Amino acid sequence: MVLADEEYQEAAAKERVARGVLLLDKYVPSWAGKIDLAFLDMGNCAHCVLGQVFGSYFSGYMALGDQVAAGGDVWSGTFDAGFDLNRWSDESQSGYYSLLNKQWRIIIAERQKSAGGTS
Repeated sequence: MVLADEEYQEAAAKERVARGVLLLDKYVPSWAGKIDLAFLDMGNCAHCVLGQVFGSYFSGYMALGDQVAAGGDVWSGTFDAGFDLNRWSDESQSGYYSLLNKQWRIIIAERQKSAGGTS
């Protein structure tokens, strides 16, 4: 089965976010409760998942650096974990960030709902 480019990009974003979820579950088990979905913006260092969990994207990047970089460099690792876009590609920034926003929102909303949160 061959996926259209848009379907492929969405499937790839979903897979990357799933890796990020596993990483956060391992190192910050209560991470989803720290996210305010009203402000979630994966293109903003203060309002992205790492920004809301760790205070800033870069604080999260430093805190998870070794874990994110397993098998590669940290920048590629943040891409592989759905925290950022690939700095060395020609992906549309706004398009890819919107895919990341969508996938993170789905997971976070499910987590917060199952935990009894109201966000």
